[in-house]
Amino acid sequence: MSTQMWQVNPGVVTWDQLRINRTFALAASQQYNTTHDGVLASTINAVTFTSFQKTAENETVYQNMLTTLDQWINSTTLTSLQKKQYDIQKRWMNEGSVPGMEIVMIPSGGLTRTRPANETSYITVAAVLQHPFSRGSVHINSSDPLVLPAVDPKYLTSPFDTAALVQGVQFVNRLLATEPLASLITTRIDPATNFTTAAHFEGYVRASLQSIKHPVGTCAMAPKELGGVVDSSLKVWGTANVRVVDASIMPHHVAAHTQSTVYAIGDKAAAIILSGSRTGNTNGAGAIGFSVVVQTVLSMAVVLGLVSGLF
Repeated sequence: MSTQMWQVNPGVVTWDQLRINRTFALAASQQYNTTHDGVLASTINAVTFTSFQKTAENETVYQNMLTTLDQWINSTTLTSLQKKQYDIQKRWMNEGSVPGMEIVMIPSGGLTRTRPANETSYITVAAVLQHPFSRGSVHINSSDPLVLPAVDPKYLTSPFDTAALVQGVQFVNRLLATEPLASLITTRIDPATNFTTAAHFEGYVRASLQSIKHPVGTCAMAPKELGGVVDSSLKVWGTANVRVVDASIMPHHVAAHTQSTVYAIGDKAAAIILSGSRTGNTNGAGAIGFSVVVQTVLSMAVVLGLVSGLF
C-alpha cells in the first residue's frame, strides 16, 4: 500500500486532537470510562473497495495497464500455480466481479514519512493493492528452528502492480479534491504539492511502499501437482495428519481484511478435525470447536470460491 497525508483546516476534529489537546484527550478518556463510547471507541470506518478500472484515470490508461500485464506474464517464467492464479485474477478483472483496490481513510497523521507537527491535524488516505501479481517467497534459512526464515516479498516485481498503485494514489488525490472533502483540506503534506505527474507518483509509491500486514499464500490450498501445500481438508500433502490452519492456506488474498476469514478457517478446521476424531479416523487429533459470527460463514464461502478455480 501507499499512504498520503493531508493537513486539515483548523476546527476539523481528528484523532490528532488526542495528541495535541490535553483537555480534549482527558474529556475523551472520561467519556470512554463512563459510557464506553466517543472518539476512543472509534475505529477506521471510511473504507471502500473498487476495481482497477474505476481507479484508473481513463479507459486508455487501464487498457495500457492490461497490455503491460500480458507482456510481463508472457515474458516471465511462471510456476504452474502462478499460471492458474493469474488466470483467475485476470478473469476477475475482466468480469469486474472482485475489487482490486482498497481505499482507506484514517483520521490522523503519523503514517507517512513526515512527522506530524504540533497543534496540527491531518487525515491519511491509503491506496491498498488487493490482488498483486508480484510473488514473494519464504524459505527455511537454517536447521535451527529459532533462526528466522528468509523472507523476500518482491514487492512491485510486476509492472502492473506499480501502475495500479500509481493509479490508486492519483485516484485518492482526485477524491480529496472533490467536495465535501476538498473544503476540509489545507494542503497535502506527503507527497509534496509539486508531485503532479505519474512519474512523480511512481517515485513516491516506490519510496513509501509498505505492507498492510495481511500476508497469505505461503502454504496455499491447491492441488499437489500445481505446487499446493495443503489439500481441501487442510492437511499438508504427503502427510497423514499435519494441518495448517491460518491465512497462509489462502491461495489468493481476499478483497477484504483477513481477520474474519481466518476465524472462518479456524472454525472449519475444528469441524474437520472433530469429524475425523468421531469417526475414528487417525488423522483426527481432537479439537475444541468454537462459534463465530455470521460474517465468518460468508468469509469461508469466499475462501471456497477462491479455491474452487484451482481444483
